[in-house]
Amino acid sequence: MTKLLLSVLVLYTVCVTVCGAEGDSGPEDNSSGEPWIDDVVGQFEFDFEEYSLQVRTQVAIDSMLAISFFTEFSQKVGSIYFSFRESSVKYNILSCTEGEPEFMLPESVRNRADTVWTFTRKEEGLNIMCNGEKVLYLEFEKDCTYQGWQEYWGLDPDFIQFESVDSASTGHRQYKMPDPESDTDHDDHEDHENHEDHEDQ
Repeated sequence: MTKLLLSVLVLYTVCVTVCGAEGDSGPEDNSSGEPWIDDVVGQFEFDFEEYSLQVRTQVAIDSMLAISFFTEFSQKVGSIYFSFRESSVKYNILSCTEGEPEFMLPESVRNRADTVWTFTRKEEGLNIMCNGEKVLYLEFEKDCTYQGWQEYWGLDPDFIQFESVDSASTGHRQYKMPDPESDTDHDDHEDHENHEDHEDQ
């Protein structure tokens, strides 16, 4: 009987350890994200009206993240190239910016190889975050200096492709950004309740 109980206890411990490890996919996971998908060759469909694109990377100096966007007719409507440095990123937003501008990485991720990038592409602009911190926002009308940018960034993409020069990405997924209006409504509700409590006093 004692041996049986010990065997059950050992099996339970192993199951908790293994299953728990498999179910834990890192601090970047949350209820707003879909399961991670290994990067695929060629174009794949993506709905930017509904979701942001999250890309998981393993970054080394001089590694590159390269993503292109396409319409349903395979017309390229913009590309993003990141070249990683020790504490900064040189970027080229093809058919929008010119040259290779640079932005600094958040201090919290400068010594980390594993990072998660969130790309939110809307009609008015492109927002890019690294591990939840905003690193770059391009307002197309204001920041695109490339003549004819509207023929690229002014169109809605239907497909994405990781380019062959990409050496940093290890996976991607759909990500539903939190609704800022919900947070505002929640804060307003709390302020209203606090105001009523203050009046009762």
